[in-house]
Amino acid sequence: MSSQIFYDNAASSCVIDPVTFLNLVGAQTDPASISLTVTDPIGDISNYSGYASPPGSVNEIIKINTGNYSATLTGLTTPGLYSFVWVGTGNGVNQVTAGSFRVISISAALNGQQNWYCGLEEFKSRNSILASSTADDYEISMAIQAATGWINRYCGTHFFRVFEPRTFPITNLYYLPIDQIVPGSISSFLLDDDGDGIFETVWTEGVNFQVYREGDTYNQTYAGIKRPFDYVKAILSPPPGSGGQFFPFVWPFSHDDRVKITGTWGWPQVPEEVTQACLIMSSQLFREKDSPWGVAGMGDMGVIRTSQSPYLVELLRPFINPRKKVGI
Repeated sequence: MSSQIFYDNAASSCVIDPVTFLNLVGAQTDPASISLTVTDPIGDISNYSGYASPPGSVNEIIKINTGNYSATLTGLTTPGLYSFVWVGTGNGVNQVTAGSFRVISISAALNGQQNWYCGLEEFKSRNSILASSTADDYEISMAIQAATGWINRYCGTHFFRVFEPRTFPITNLYYLPIDQIVPGSISSFLLDDDGDGIFETVWTEGVNFQVYREGDTYNQTYAGIKRPFDYVKAILSPPPGSGGQFFPFVWPFSHDDRVKITGTWGWPQVPEEVTQACLIMSSQLFREKDSPWGVAGMGDMGVIRTSQSPYLVELLRPFINPRKKVGI
């Protein structure tokens, strides 16, 4: 399998695993006909046939030498798993060679390396792998990605920062639970008063609403680390006696999400406990490839089995968002 391909735009390129065609007696041979078929994650198919000599161009088959062919593709803008099939026929060759590679968008808000809770270098340091060694980079990357996703679902939140607009349904006229947000980062707070999907009313922080942490906590460093806020309260605009205000009433057959907030969602910083949990979890996932059915090897006392770190869930327990936690 090819390594993961990270792209910023459609011009970024991906080198497909080269192929060697052999005839019936095992000698490298140029087929009379050669083709390459690539299928993207949503099922769209691209076909390439014929070949050029080096240096050639992107998005065509290149003949390296007798029987050896490669291709460099661009325009791979759909993140996910791609499959490819080399087919060579004629001149004593009848061969089909398949493979796959994974494309990850480093510019996508929820998929990039910048959103991992530990990096390749940190992982290698923890597991005594030489920083210059790249042999296991694909497996390490997949383990870190899986560990990061598991942490997000286990805790019911993400700890990296995403700046975007999000909408929320009204459940109370005065209080509104929201996703975890970096304090002071709200740039826009809009209301849809009549449920038509158009947010026409503008509220100002400190004048029309307050943001705090559920449990009436306004101090983000009360636990010794900067934490996000996750609750909004409607407040009375000055001057006193000017009348109250509240979130919009909601009625059937209208939009439920009447509040639209633009800000930086997530945590002000990734807690060290989360980074350590990611290192523990990703290291365990990485080692599972060499310990089928939990068997790490044989020792003087018999079978050596792998076990889960008892510290993993304890490291994450203080950071669980119970309102959004997935599962039991």
